[in-house]
Amino acid sequence: MNNLDDKKCNVIDIIQGIILKYCPLTNDRLFLMDDFRKTPEFDIQMIFDKEESFICFLFGTSSFKSGIIEQLKINKYIDFNELSNLLNFILADHEFIKSINIDKNSLNMIFSINWTNESIKGISCGDITLNMNFKNNLDLMKQYIIYIFETYSDYLEKTPLFISMKNKYLNSVKEKYLDSLSKDELLAILHNLEESQLRELTYNLDNDIFLNLVKNEQQNNSTKTLLLKPNNK
Repeated sequence: MNNLDDKKCNVIDIIQGIILKYCPLTNDRLFLMDDFRKTPEFDIQMIFDKEESFICFLFGTSSFKSGIIEQLKINKYIDFNELSNLLNFILADHEFIKSINIDKNSLNMIFSINWTNESIKGISCGDITLNMNFKNNLDLMKQYIIYIFETYSDYLEKTPLFISMKNKYLNSVKEKYLDSLSKDELLAILHNLEESQLRELTYNLDNDIFLNLVKNEQQNNSTKTLLLKPNNK
């Protein structure tokens, strides 16, 4: 395993070089369409653990892949800028995000070639997979996922089932976050909303909750009326 000093090397350049070593650029990659069972595929596996990034690679076909000799270790997490450089490099050649999946500890993305007359030239590889494992660091995982959602939304909107998967994940994150807040913190969030946003939020209240609010408001108004009513003794 190569231990990299982040100040002296560009880890993304190294990853790109490894990809091109096993899947070199070619002027005609139509052969990739001959037999998909034999089409070469390349996996990048990143593990974020204890303020370090471990990166290893698998090369083979959809039926079988094995690890290659190149492995990298860097004494920090791959940052957003570096991740973007890698994703932009892949998307410049494999511009279709075939799938994106989130499980308990990891994010997995599969990139495919969008076949057109302009895509005959390029990296001689079928699907390229990026797997990011966060070792139960859910806060770190959330940061990377939201960054990818926001930065690559134009690509992801074309990915099958992405919208439903995104909403399911963000609803889960939102629920956990809101459950962790006190009443005062929740009110502070509401205080920062525009009037139109507050109206939209209250329009979506459960009907039973709305009825209770109306009932409580009527009781409060009734109490205020009694307090303000003159005492005719």
